[in-house]
Formats: sequence, structure tokens, C-alpha cells
Amino acid sequence: MSATIGMLADTHVGPGAIARLLGALLRRRVRGSSRLTLALARRLPGLQAVPVPVAGGVVYMDLRRDASHAWLALAPRPYEPGIQELLRRLLRPGDVAFEIGANLGWHSVWMSSLVGPRGQVHAFEPLPSLHPLLRRTCAALPNGALHPFGLSSAAGEAELVVPLDDCMASLGHWTDDAQAGPVRRVRCRFRALDDEVHAGRLPRPDLCTVDVEGAEPLVFAGATDTLDRADAPILVFECNRPASAALGLHPADGARRLLALPAARYRLFAFDDDRGEIAPVAPDDIRSWTALAIPEAR
Repeated sequence: MSATIGMLADTHVGPGAIARLLGALLRRRVRGSSRLTLALARRLPGLQAVPVPVAGGVVYMDLRRDASHAWLALAPRPYEPGIQELLRRLLRPGDVAFEIGANLGWHSVWMSSLVGPRGQVHAFEPLPSLHPLLRRTCAALPNGALHPFGLSSAAGEAELVVPLDDCMASLGHWTDDAQAGPVRRVRCRFRALDDEVHAGRLPRPDLCTVDVEGAEPLVFAGATDTLDRADAPILVFECNRPASAALGLHPADGARRLLALPAARYRLFAFDDDRGEIAPVAPDDIRSWTALAIPEAR
């Protein structure tokens, strides 16, 4: 392997081409491909912020992160294809879309291609270590903006519990260390969506994806005015019961809050990621990983 690393590192092949080669090896599960990817990424700065093709554009990834290898192997196939097809059905050119809990911005890139140049995409991510990559991803979009903070019930700082796979970072410790590995704790900034909209720092959204590992009810609590309108946004939100339980919450808490908004008159649906089907559901009966809240006007 050392000879391979030296050969690739000493050539004039660009990082994009090397990433494509590594992706092919990872996709075929060639023995040692993950170790080769890590070793090259540690030696080649270009692989620490490499553009990886995804549905709608590119996402910048750091191949020193183990979690990025699965996404590199997946490219250019869609990330969460069921959700992305759902977003294609819901978004229209010119819409304003929010990705709340963006991580590396897969859905932001896809939504950017759907809303077009007259639309806007706003990515919200509290974890500071992800901001350099996400900033580059958003800068490559013709209509994208990064907001380097999370959304919650009020402005302030809070501690995120971050396992090795930072996609599972949460305000509570919900992962099994035996499977997810050790965690670190990181102070992060949070704001309330209503405060940002009232201050004119954000437009009113037409659609929000909310994937914040159990804290979805807190996001909704800080967005009552923004959501309780006749022209309320469509919400596509995660229902992670273990993560919610670690915060003393339940996915039904957020759903009940949405259904109680008198102006929006939300209806609640469960989404079957595999079949791409939606069906009406009561808050306490949500069993799917993803739910939708659709206002009466939509």
C-alpha cells in the first residue's frame, strides 16, 4: 500500500480524479480501500476538501473522516433518494428552502437545483468543524447561503454530543458508544427562527427540512410566528425516537405543536422512504423515520 500511496501522491493527477478512483475502490469494497483513502487524505491537502458529485451539484468532503467514505462510495447516486424524490415533488422554481441540520449539505445542493436561480436555499449547521466544508459547498451554489448556527427554541449556546459519525450529533447523548464510538462535547451557537425572520435576517421559507437528531420540537417552539400563518411552509422532519428520548422529548411533541397552530391548519403525514408514499397519521402513531406537516393552503 505504501508504494501505491507514494505513486498517487507524487503524480500530477488532481484530487478530483483521485477521489473518483478511491470512490470506485470503496464502491467495490476492495480490501484496504478505506485505509488507502485515509492515508492519501492525510498526505494530500486536496483530499481534505474535495468536491464530490451528488444529485444537483457537488458536496465538499474531507476524506480524512471515516464517515465520508460511505458517501464517496455512494456518489454520484442520490443521498437518501426517497427524501430527494419527495423534495422534487414538493418544491417549485422560485421557492425559499431551509435545510435545518445541514451537516455537509446534501439536501441543500439538491434543493438548490430544484428551486432554480430565482429561489433561495439556506443551510443551518451548528457544528463548527463542518463549517469550512459546508461554506465551500454553499458558495458553489447560485442561490445558497450558510448560517453557521443551529435553530432551537431560543438564542444562546448549548453543548452538542458528537459521536465519530457527526451526522448523529445531538443535544443529548443517544448513541451506543459500543457501536457509534466515543463522543466529544462541543459548544455551539443556536438561534430561534422567529428572531431571525423578525429581524429581517432571513426570509420566510416555503419548505423546511428539519433533521436535528431529536430536537425538532425545540426548532418548532422557536418558530411559532413563522409557522403559524396561512402561507406556512411545508415541513419535512425527522422522527428519531431514541434521540428525542435522550432530551426528554418525543417526536409527537413537535407534531402536536404544529397541529395546534390555528392559522396554518397543518395536516400530518408519515412518509415511507422505501415506497415513496405518504399517508395521514396521528402524532402518537408516527412509526416512520420521516414525517411531513403540510398547511391547508398547500
